[in-house]
Amino acid sequence: MNILAGYISGQTVDLARVRRNGPRVETYDRASYPSRDFGDLESVLRRYFKQYGGGAEAACFGVCGPVIADQVTAPNLRWNITSDSIRDRFGIPRVRLINDIVATAHGLQYLEPDRFFTINPGQPVEGGNVGLIAAGAGLGEALVFANDRGLHPLPSEGGHADFAPAAQVESELWEYLYAER
Repeated sequence: MNILAGYISGQTVDLARVRRNGPRVETYDRASYPSRDFGDLESVLRRYFKQYGGGAEAACFGVCGPVIADQVTAPNLRWNITSDSIRDRFGIPRVRLINDIVATAHGLQYLEPDRFFTINPGQPVEGGNVGLIAAGAGLGEALVFANDRGLHPLPSEGGHADFAPAAQVESELWEYLYAER
């Protein structure tokens, strides 16, 4: 199956085709485009399809921001993205928009164990839930709950907020982060 996957942020639009290889997922025809060079996602997709060949049977895009009723306005771009417009314009039968952190949560199961680190060891619970936090331009959050049918990510928007240190160690963290800008 010809599947197109993408990550859309205020900085880049990363696109790739995806295929299963046994239990693994492989990407190919990878491309990255500066978001600010384009007026909308459709312009980026036209460039990609021209470069790598047109069409897809299905597409899924992880987008920064809250996805409601198959549409999102990317907060750092002000692009209004709808699954219907992509489906209609490019003839892709199945198009799905999901929150970028939900997309990340779906991919957790494909990471090797050495890609994880423990912040607070606590007591592991077999089949327990997972919290995912991704600090960037905003604070992306997802709860990944487990049941007998597998793992299920739920989106949450921590928001685009300032960090106000309230203790010395937090001030040191702020200084470190500010210097990295």
